Amino acid sequence: GVVGATEWADDGYIARLDALEAEYVPERKDVLLDQLTEAKASERFASHSPSVEVRREMLPMRFASIEQFWSESFERDPNLLWLRAQLTPAQWERWSIEFRRLVAEANSADDGSLRLELHYLLVVGRAA
Repeated sequence: GVVGATEWADDGYIARLDALEAEYVPERKDVLLDQLTEAKASERFASHSPSVEVRREMLPMRFASIEQFWSESFERDPNLLWLRAQLTPAQWERWSIEFRRLVAEANSADDGSLRLELHYLLVVGRAA
């Protein structure tokens, strides 16, 4: 048989976003900062499958602008809605500023639009 899983990689935009959230919600720090690495993926699957393949992949995310991304994320992203409910208005304002900075730094577009590269690991285990 074959079993597969995906998980955000331990570097890149998602890892930095999780680290930012962990600064504001310390009780979730262990979960947020437990990102998957190639070594961890191989180790976790090894006891279930003699053949484990780990591939680093990238999912591009595109928006017309950072502000469009922010407004659509806030309206639809359950994680951001949850986070806002956990923070005081002052904390939310500081987090929002840091979030916009993080997105701007991660933006690989040079035409005023937004292009984020979301790195993840694809793990496939196969039975002998």
